[in-house]
Amino acid sequence: RPLLAWTRAELRAELEDAGIDWVADATNDDDGPDRNYLRNAVLPIVEERWPGYRSAALHSLGWLDHAADAVEQQAANDRSALTRRRGASLKPSGLEAGEAVLDRAAWLALPEARALEVLRAWLRPDPPPGYGQLAEFRDQCRQAGADRTPCLVDAAYRLHAWRDVLWLDRGPETPGDWAVETESDAIAGARRHVDLPAGLGRIGWRSLSGRITIGALEPGDRLRLHSGGPRRKAAELLREAGLPPWRRHRVPALRIDGELRALGSRWQDPMLVDAGLCWTGAPDDLLPYVCRQPT
Repeated sequence: RPLLAWTRAELRAELEDAGIDWVADATNDDDGPDRNYLRNAVLPIVEERWPGYRSAALHSLGWLDHAADAVEQQAANDRSALTRRRGASLKPSGLEAGEAVLDRAAWLALPEARALEVLRAWLRPDPPPGYGQLAEFRDQCRQAGADRTPCLVDAAYRLHAWRDVLWLDRGPETPGDWAVETESDAIAGARRHVDLPAGLGRIGWRSLSGRITIGALEPGDRLRLHSGGPRRKAAELLREAGLPPWRRHRVPALRIDGELRALGSRWQDPMLVDAGLCWTGAPDDLLPYVCRQPT
């Protein structure tokens, strides 16, 4: 790029004056590729007709670079103004700022070009989708009712609109039917743990007995939180905690002999009060909603 403004003749002259040899790539003479055809066949004709085209084009590119810098700066400013923090993440170093999300209403109030640039900036370093897909997502966010969750899905990320904010999930999606099982004869004695799939960390305990199954929530799951109390709908507990619906299947549901006894380590059946249940290594996008926070 530093040499884009130089012609081939100028580069050769500099090398010759400096006594530096060079290697010519023979494929550059093949007019099959469009780039070579443009350079070898088309541009010489353009230069013959308009001798100053090169300097004019480079001048325009310089202005485009400045314009691109200004657009990126505006997008960074807009993103900063729209960013909200949800909950707080508990990490080894202590309590840190919660998950970054974008204010949905304020984002929709931006002119379309600025709104789409905010998303492009937010998605980096992953390659953003085309403007058509981003514009369609914005239209869906504007038109969606309260019961709808517009989303833009890519292999590297998932962009959602839920409630009053925009959410960004990165990395591959967790299967909706994941599960691991530990037989009762493998959990006696010292403290045990089970490694969970899909980067969900591990579940550990001091004492449990029975057939242990840990996996995704199932429709209709209920959990007792207080001795003698009613069983609460598991999905309702996660909703009240503010956990978006597309993440709820990632919260480890621990069952003993087929009965739901815990969701992660935040919601537990009273029978586990002395079990020492602990969920470690939970993904950052789940921590603010499913782990207890210090008082």
